[in-house]
Amino acid sequence: MKKGWHAMRRKAPYIMLLLGIWIIVIMFIAGGIYTNEEVFYPKDPSKVYNFTVFQALFGKSLVYDGVSKTFFKFNPIGILILPLIVVGLILPTFNRIYYRIRHLLSGSFLLVAGALIYMLPATARIGQGFEDPLNVTVTSGAPLIIAGIFTFLFGLINIIIAIVREKN
Repeated sequence: MKKGWHAMRRKAPYIMLLLGIWIIVIMFIAGGIYTNEEVFYPKDPSKVYNFTVFQALFGKSLVYDGVSKTFFKFNPIGILILPLIVVGLILPTFNRIYYRIRHLLSGSFLLVAGALIYMLPATARIGQGFEDPLNVTVTSGAPLIIAGIFTFLFGLINIIIAIVREKN
């Protein structure tokens, strides 16, 4: 048991790093953010345009007939979410930092990032690209929910790894 636990503790940060890259990739998938109004792609009105998490974080504008329509404005929470995820996933791989400190910091960063991911729909800044911007509600799609779940999970794993002590 001792040997298996030690091997898992050594490999866990690298497995989480690889899966963390997957978390960031799924944030690029359309459908991560839903709105109560349909948004049509200007070139083809029959095609509904789906928003990605990154578009809700960093803004999304489209030019239609020479006029730029902003659907989402830049969201300052995005500046916090991505660095917390990246640092939280990379930090456990640094062997020069004391073992428990790096896992506790990493777990804390990932738990905060997970909470901010779930706050994203409530803090999305709506632009004038919608027909009635005041009545637009933003909700989480599957990619955002999956990213939040895995971010929380990785945060908890890091904290558990830091707290559980290997018996000699």
